Amino acid sequence: MYALISPDRIELPPGAVVRLPASWFDYQTLPVKCLARIGRTIC
Repeated sequence: MYALISPDRIELPPGAVVRLPASWFDYQTLPVKCLARIGRTIC
């Protein structure tokens, strides 16, 4: 079974380990950082 992560749901197989390479604050501010970089289309 694959991991499914969406804004609405998170489905993980039993025993799955998820590691995030940044803090929650970094993920929350990511859209702001992307909008601050004019000329970037991928956020």
